[in-house]
Amino acid sequence: MTAERLMPSLLPQPGPDHIAARDLARQHAPGALVHDDGTEFRAAWKRFADFGLFSLTIPDADLDVDTVLGTLEGLGEGTRNAGFLLSVGAHSFAAGACLSRFGSDDQRRVLDLMRDGSAIGAFAATEPEAGSDVMSLRTRCVAVGDDYVLDGSKHFVSNAGLADYFVVFATKDRRLNYRGVTAFLVPRDTPGLSVGPEQRLIGLSRCSIRAVYLDSVTVPRSALLGRLGQGSLVFRHAMLWERSLLAALAVGTMRRQLTEVTDAAQAHDQQAEAASGPADPVRLGVDIAGRYLVGRLLVRDTVTKLAAGTLTPAQASLTKLWISEAELATSRDLAGLDTAAKLLSGSAHASDLFNAIGGTIYSGTSDIQRKIIAAELGILQ
Repeated sequence: MTAERLMPSLLPQPGPDHIAARDLARQHAPGALVHDDGTEFRAAWKRFADFGLFSLTIPDADLDVDTVLGTLEGLGEGTRNAGFLLSVGAHSFAAGACLSRFGSDDQRRVLDLMRDGSAIGAFAATEPEAGSDVMSLRTRCVAVGDDYVLDGSKHFVSNAGLADYFVVFATKDRRLNYRGVTAFLVPRDTPGLSVGPEQRLIGLSRCSIRAVYLDSVTVPRSALLGRLGQGSLVFRHAMLWERSLLAALAVGTMRRQLTEVTDAAQAHDQQAEAASGPADPVRLGVDIAGRYLVGRLLVRDTVTKLAAGTLTPAQASLTKLWISEAELATSRDLAGLDTAAKLLSGSAHASDLFNAIGGTIYSGTSDIQRKIIAAELGILQ
């Protein structure tokens, strides 16, 4: 029995965009990465491009809020492959959003390749000592004639093993703080750019996450994304998009989890088992329904403001914080339905839990989101 049939007056019925995306994800979300050439991943990626996912999430006009929300929620519901969802976010919501807003006419031609699935984008900001704080970057950019030379390294770069283009952030002088940061669009085949081995994580195992090394990478002035010293603005724009739209995918994940717990609750009732323990599926179903419905409203308000150009960094951070913590709580609750042996053997609920932990880290940790929110509230110490 599905959650829609169980509680038709409470749960919103999925629309055609939601259903189409959900069904596509169930059938074609990629399995494990093929680490030699990414053949399996790219074949699946092209199916989603042909479906229109990347044209929708990297729009060349106004963002279609209803269609985007329906599609992303369906995509999140349709697959347990959170690594693939993160890949979509890095490609569309981060790299794609930067190019769409700040790219030159020549750079924007890359967007056509990203929309049709023939090119994959990556967002290279995080560093070993700076995290996602662009004010503390160590990667340097030095002007040499009409070119720029980039030196440094980036870590935990989603899509790095397969990306054709990287959005790279570097500073000309750390003492200039945000004023020294510039963004560049760097093709993968640029001499001096290399990537490390896959970085093994406890979750998100189906996203290619690697370090990126820049060893005297020389790029022309035309590689500037936006103007010199405008990198922090480019970064903040990407975070508005990424934090808002990744949350829409997570709402779909919680809808899938709600369906699973309502099925478990029905079986629990049929077996007339005790319903007072911490893993009681009836209680969990009510709690998860609340998180899903409130989260869905929050994401709609946030994405509506994103499309209107009125979204603040604090609201994007609040949405990312609330949704990622809600997904973590839901995944932790569902893990309580499994025995220890089942969890340790790698159950589906264990996979969800590990992926949800990642959701509180990427695109800025929960503590980073709290600092952004606190600053806007005027309570940052």
